Amino acid sequence: MLRDATAADFPAILELNQAFVSVLSPLDHARLARLHAQAALHRVIEQDGRVEAFLLVLREGADYDSPNYRWFAERHARFLYVDRIVVAGSTQARGAGSALYRDLYALAMRDGVPLIACEFDIAPPNPASARFHARLGFCEVGRQALDGGRKTVSMQLLDVTINPHGETAMTTHAAYPIGTPGVPWGAAEVAAWRARQTRQRSYAADVLRAVESLRARFDVQQYGRVEYAPDSYPLFAITSRPWRDELPVVLVTGGVHGYETSGVHGALQFVDRQAARYAGRANLVVAPCVSPWAYERIHRWNADALDPNRSFRDASPAQESAALMRLVAPWRGRVLVHVDLHETTDTDESEFRPALAARDGVAHAPGEIPDGFYLVDDSERPQPAFQQAIIAAVAQVTHIAPVDAKGEIIGSPMVAPGVIRYPLRQLGLCAGITEARYTTTTEVYPDSPRATPEQCNAAQVAAVCAAIDFALDHGGVDAAR
Repeated sequence: MLRDATAADFPAILELNQAFVSVLSPLDHARLARLHAQAALHRVIEQDGRVEAFLLVLREGADYDSPNYRWFAERHARFLYVDRIVVAGSTQARGAGSALYRDLYALAMRDGVPLIACEFDIAPPNPASARFHARLGFCEVGRQALDGGRKTVSMQLLDVTINPHGETAMTTHAAYPIGTPGVPWGAAEVAAWRARQTRQRSYAADVLRAVESLRARFDVQQYGRVEYAPDSYPLFAITSRPWRDELPVVLVTGGVHGYETSGVHGALQFVDRQAARYAGRANLVVAPCVSPWAYERIHRWNADALDPNRSFRDASPAQESAALMRLVAPWRGRVLVHVDLHETTDTDESEFRPALAARDGVAHAPGEIPDGFYLVDDSERPQPAFQQAIIAAVAQVTHIAPVDAKGEIIGSPMVAPGVIRYPLRQLGLCAGITEARYTTTTEVYPDSPRATPEQCNAAQVAAVCAAIDFALDHGGVDAAR
């Protein structure tokens, strides 16, 4: 039930705020009471008698000492400021955040307030918030350093007078805002979709800088370039130094879906902190960010509205997929293990699946997002013991996804704790591009209230190490011959 907040809700609101205080600001009863008294909108979502989400919004002119609120007040005469929104993990996948923002958008339209303002952390990053606000049409209008430079926030605005994307995303789930229901997209729809994608972060700052820092210890190879005029992105792989032909090859790929943050940063963290363990035992090849255009825009697709992880086929139409396949081709038969690092996020259900259905001209069938880590094995060449070794290692870092009421994880039967199976090559998936005996696709759930960004990265690293350890123990040098 969505309703106005009351003083009786304050204990539950404070509890929720504390659970997410790492990406919010501290809040006590007295401060909450002052904000509540000034709020233009203070709404909660109640489920089974418990407050599971809340939204607190202020107008211009409030007596509020927040530096972020003051930043907007110094620049804009009329606005609605989202001081904080918190959604418990149990309701995130059911669209509670979007429901609260629809109320906010309706208030802005009713009162003729032109701007909705908010901010989210970018250092340390809060990718879940970045994805959510990008989907609603918010754009960055500035940045602000806080806490003596220990924290940086992205200042975001949605102009409700000119942004139909925001209106559509916040007011209806009946139809995706591009195209005609039931009719596949053509070039015009793809162009309209691309025009709505905005850069949210920097591939050069986040990825290339980290790759450069590793050159002293590893070889770095540019294996291609992705061109989406006017943008151009070099693609890099990090490899063992020295490379020894008698050793098996280990392939780690991240960022095939650019928005899956821990796939990228988990791959880089593995190289920085763990790769040295395998010197003289395996040749490592790590491609940390296969899809840089999508990384910057926090999206699943490339600029042509293609999913690279359905495009690993001969004559691939996706530049990202084709480049990686060319890299792998000379030694694809010598790969012992391939770990492809991914995430499953709430925006899979709220944005990407509806967009896919609209693009293909089919009806969207709602599903559930699993709360926890899981793996995708190859149904054509399953390795159950290998998958379970990875699950056991990751369970020491973060929680494993349970099955739903149907005994499934994300629509597929669970074949072992935390494991499902796909036909990798048939679907054109990245994990199927080699002849590796051992392959897996990791799926981290970054939107869980039980997992921090650091845990998500650590889970990816744990998965890679467990995969390599198992493969070397059960295959080793013999696989290279």
